[in-house]
Amino acid sequence: KGTTLGFVFSWIFTTISLAMIITPCLPADDNAPIEAQLFATAALRTLAASSVAFLLYRTLVPSYHNWHWPVLSSFFCLKIWEPLSKLSFCSYLIHFRLLMELCFRPQLRSMLNMDPPNHFDENRMMDWFLYLGKLFVNGALISYGLAFIMHYFVEVPCLFVTDYYFKRRVG
Repeated sequence: KGTTLGFVFSWIFTTISLAMIITPCLPADDNAPIEAQLFATAALRTLAASSVAFLLYRTLVPSYHNWHWPVLSSFFCLKIWEPLSKLSFCSYLIHFRLLMELCFRPQLRSMLNMDPPNHFDENRMMDWFLYLGKLFVNGALISYGLAFIMHYFVEVPCLFVTDYYFKRRVG
């Protein structure tokens, strides 16, 4: 209702959401039980999805709403997002799982020449930033490449078939 407490909470939630999205996924112990990896994957995916949903909420509420964030709204209204938005559902299906594979599968990491530094040492921070950069670039390129293929060879034909069978009968 426009209270100071509501304003403070909106920015606390926004800060937490941005931190959750920006926080990198560091490789865990490759010998961890599959149950622990599954739990960590599910928890991280849920937190990341909730964070993005909250930021989208702040983007999409009307401009007169107290939690509307005009900077974020104008950023997501740029035309550069249109091609990516067509691939967004397919990339959503595979992106996080692909990142988990890149983080937890040493064979895949070595194949892409992106092995992480052995120990987290403050003297080797540049090595960690280089690794995270490679993880981000490889993850984005592979997931959007696969999303492009899935969109045009699975999603578009399925939409065509459903439009043909269901919209044709309505009109």
